[in-house]
Amino acid sequence: MPDFETWVDVDVDDFYHECNDREKRELAKMLIEDGFALPGSSSKEPSDSEEELNHHLAKISEFRLLLTGEEEETLKKIANRVCLYPL
Repeated sequence: MPDFETWVDVDVDDFYHECNDREKRELAKMLIEDGFALPGSSSKEPSDSEEELNHHLAKISEFRLLLTGEEEETLKKIANRVCLYPL
């Protein structure tokens, strides 16, 4: 019996909108596991605590040359603990 290969070009938007909630959650989980998305990330407006954290992170980034070696190591440990992919 001969083997046949087929190719189906599916638009990502069409695929996503045809998924039910369970399938969307499964897709999100897969994207997080593969490092294409971060847990808890969304397109919604950031909360006050998220804005405050972003403000502090921006300050750290701007003045990173003033960090001690110990402070830099602490930040690296935190980043490696919370990230799903190597920095």
